[in-house]
Amino acid sequence: MSQWEREVIGERTKEAMRYLKEQQKVYSRPIYGYDIEAARLYENEHEQEVITRVRTWRKQGQTYRHIAAKLNADCVPTKRGGQWAPMTVQKLVSRC
Repeated sequence: MSQWEREVIGERTKEAMRYLKEQQKVYSRPIYGYDIEAARLYENEHEQEVITRVRTWRKQGQTYRHIAAKLNADCVPTKRGGQWAPMTVQKLVSRC
């Protein structure tokens, strides 16, 4: 019985998210590089510049750990205002 309930909840969640996506409504927290305004995503210029710097550093062969250290040394906050970690940088690079 509980397995069936999990499946039904999963189906309803998928349907709700699909509906929001079709309506072009934001249904989650914005990712780094974007903000929400009037329920729509738009590019955050400052964060886009940080992404460009990170990509450049990565192309130059710098490690995720080194990039995270540079961002923290420059007092560049993460989306939630925290410190950069190598895994956070890796996710940012792989997403872009």
